[in-house]
Amino acid sequence: METYILKELKNPTNIVTLLTDLVDPTPNFLNNMPAALDATQAAADPMKKAVNDQMAKQFMQRIDALRTNIAKVCGLVWGQCTTGLQDEIKSENDYNSKASTYDTPWLLEAVKKKSSGVATRGNKYLNMLNVLTHFSAILFKE
Repeated sequence: METYILKELKNPTNIVTLLTDLVDPTPNFLNNMPAALDATQAAADPMKKAVNDQMAKQFMQRIDALRTNIAKVCGLVWGQCTTGLQDEIKSENDYNSKASTYDTPWLLEAVKKKSSGVATRGNKYLNMLNVLTHFSAILFKE
């Protein structure tokens, strides 16, 4: 999926952390935004105003591409899920609010949790004991 994003999406480096770190790339993008020129300087100098306007235009294009890419990755992940997995994720309490905002990190976590086979609603210690017992039975077959 990372290769697809790097090849197919516009400004892919802005969004690749979505998959690698499972975090929303928007805050990082906004924190690394280039600083605009002082408004009084820009008003006094037509060249500085033109530079400010161009920087603002480029920033808006990149933030729009970032939002579009987040929605595309969300659709890509959702499309890779089986209908059974989709139904499991739809049963989550916060599915509607997360799906309407294209919360891709949440979707990736939900897919990971649902597809791992580990029960989320039981005794976590008993679940771990069952996993270890099953694993040791496979490992030390007689």
